[in-house]
Amino acid sequence: SFESYFVNALNYIIASPDDELSQKLLEYELKTLILRVLRRSRMENEKKYSHKIDNIQLLVFNIINYIDTNLTIIEDVSILSEVFKYNYSYISRCFKKITGKSVITYFTDKKLSMAKDLIDAGISITEIAENMNYSSIYVFSRAFKNKFGISPKTYKMRNSQQK
Repeated sequence: SFESYFVNALNYIIASPDDELSQKLLEYELKTLILRVLRRSRMENEKKYSHKIDNIQLLVFNIINYIDTNLTIIEDVSILSEVFKYNYSYISRCFKKITGKSVITYFTDKKLSMAKDLIDAGISITEIAENMNYSSIYVFSRAFKNKFGISPKTYKMRNSQQK
């Protein structure tokens, strides 16, 4: 056991014999002790961090679920810190670590994908901008064009011509 190696090493040190064999045994016992301490430390860290990773994954899953469910209600992603009781920068770091995207990018992409679906369904661009909590139709149009490379009006016209 760990404790017996430690006791043996201490006994060798206390006795401190001068012959070469005793010195080699002492060296062996100390190396074994160090390896066991390192292994135990690594195992404890793995347990501690694997639990933390699970918590981070669960947090990110819950954030994604919250965003997807409340997409038209959320005005600003900073509300996530109130909802999940974590600092927003912590939420943002965890989200990026797990998904590879920032929270705001995920949120914006989801909103714009939904807006595209609403345009396909024939909803007016003004109504979509209002329902998706954009401050103006101009802000919505700019975000849409940045994401899809085309304005919502042009997208709607092209889409209606294809039908």
